[in-house]
Amino acid sequence: LLWSVVAVALLPVAAAPVVVEWASDLLGIETPSNTIMMAAIGLLFAMTVHSTYELSRLDARSQDLAEELALLRARLELGDPLSPN
Repeated sequence: LLWSVVAVALLPVAAAPVVVEWASDLLGIETPSNTIMMAAIGLLFAMTVHSTYELSRLDARSQDLAEELALLRARLELGDPLSPN
């Protein structure tokens, strides 16, 4: 889905390359291809940061679930009918 959004967002740039030339002039970059490369690197960096955030969030959730499972198993082994505290 993300790559589809990126592809649709790039359609105006492909249809009117003057937009990239304008952005290059605005940013002080000599060639438009460097502007495109910089944008691609920025996009990949943002995706990496987002993926890292999601991975750490899921890792914390996984740890919470493992701890909860260990407590439930301990209750079962003690013969507690899983009643709330």
